[in-house]
Amino acid sequence: MELDIEKEINNLIPVGSIVKLKGVKNKVMITKYHFEDNKAYKGVLWPLGEYDTGTAAFFNTEDIEKVYFRGFENNELEEYKKQMISILKENSDSTINEEGV
Repeated sequence: MELDIEKEINNLIPVGSIVKLKGVKNKVMITKYHFEDNKAYKGVLWPLGEYDTGTAAFFNTEDIEKVYFRGFENNELEEYKKQMISILKENSDSTINEEGV
């Protein structure tokens, strides 16, 4: 099944958001849009942060069970999303598959 790039990018949860991942006890703070290894986000345990090598989590929107706090959103984020949509469409024929590729 293929997903629309524009829809996927526009539905991204902002960096700084605090979320609960399915099957994970602790909350996670989104620290980066990852776009590698079929994962959309990089996050760290909240409130601990990245205290040791290997403590980061890599996940997709569908792995998120609940959003506790939504990070900052403004026109800069909307511009970033537009740029990402343009770049990804140019490089992937306008679609990504459900694995994020």
